[in-house]
Amino acid sequence: MVTAIHDISTALQAIRRGAYDYILKPFEKEQLFHAVGRAWQHRQLVTENKNYQINLPQEVERKTAEPTNALDLLTQSYDDTIAALGSALDLKDMETAGHSQRVAAYTNSIAKQERVRLSERTKAGLAIARSNGRQIGRPRLKVHSSEIARLRAEGRSLRAIGRELGISEGSVRRFVAAWVRKKGLF
Repeated sequence: MVTAIHDISTALQAIRRGAYDYILKPFEKEQLFHAVGRAWQHRQLVTENKNYQINLPQEVERKTAEPTNALDLLTQSYDDTIAALGSALDLKDMETAGHSQRVAAYTNSIAKQERVRLSERTKAGLAIARSNGRQIGRPRLKVHSSEIARLRAEGRSLRAIGRELGISEGSVRRFVAAWVRKKGLF
């Protein structure tokens, strides 16, 4: 918003109603260019964040399915290899025909049961660790929000802020989006 009114309550009211900045007349072109640039970048961040939130469940599902599908393919390959080796062994010795196939079937059955047990033990162990107050996964980032806000107000890009603070651009983006939601700017 560009105006000649030097009133803080008017400025606050304009920002609450959606104005990104409050520029007083007379202003310099550079000041206006920087304000418009920041507003444009802010709008892009908000849009990108909304798209990210909309697409996140599908992306998580897709990324989670990839290792599961790979494990299923690997398991099937293992089962096929054992069956092929059993068939080759049966062809070599006709007196024990079918025995190798039965042993392979039993072995596969036991391996599947062990995978289920291992999965159940892992889940139980994680549940116990959580109930004891242990954090699972990587530790939370300790980000000073005032520092990010200050650097952002200086017009720094998300990438530049991330580099300076030693955190990822995505972490900076999440902070900025949360800050925008908290302030009710968009």
